[in-house]
Amino acid sequence: MSMQRKNALLVVAVLLCTAAFLTGVASAGGQMTITGTVNQDHQIVTDDGKAYDVAQSEEGKKVSELVGKKVKVMGSVKESEGKMVINVTGYELLMEPEIPKE
Repeated sequence: MSMQRKNALLVVAVLLCTAAFLTGVASAGGQMTITGTVNQDHQIVTDDGKAYDVAQSEEGKKVSELVGKKVKVMGSVKESEGKMVINVTGYELLMEPEIPKE
């Protein structure tokens, strides 16, 4: 195989790998809405037990202060070091129904 052909194949392989990587990054960083309870470890834990670390952005810091509260957060989610991390772009504090006193 000629050197020119090898170089051309290498360029095509690099372009395909780059395209595959960029496609994965775009899909992994999609917007999501998560509902759960904020814990003391700066995480939102959903009702089914999934934990999302809260990135310490401006909105994320506000959410992290709501320990023990149920929230609905919007943002992009990515995996980092084996954990799911949400970069909060907006949130809503959800009211828990009051239990009537007897």
